[in-house]
Amino acid sequence: IKCADWLIDLGPEGGDAGGRIVAEGPPAEVANIEDSHTGHFLKRYFTANRSPERQRRGSKQSKGGGRSTRKSSAKKKAATKSKSAKKKPRSSTKPTRKKAVAK
Repeated sequence: IKCADWLIDLGPEGGDAGGRIVAEGPPAEVANIEDSHTGHFLKRYFTANRSPERQRRGSKQSKGGGRSTRKSSAKKKAATKSKSAKKKPRSSTKPTRKKAVAK
């Protein structure tokens, strides 16, 4: 959300208490709107008084991009089953024999 070009925040709550535009604009502007739950969430990403340790911890990115490369055993079994395709039965017609050539 913080990397979006433009936000439209509907609310302030869900259901009958929602459906109105509470905030609209770039994420940095929405972060300053007190009535917006989204703005309240974004505020911590746009405030300058974050501690250096928190900034360091928050800016680290894992080499894998946060995605797990491990597959569960169920997925492995399913993948193994899908790879082994059944052979198609041969046609019921008999192959023709080669005729012997007289020398």
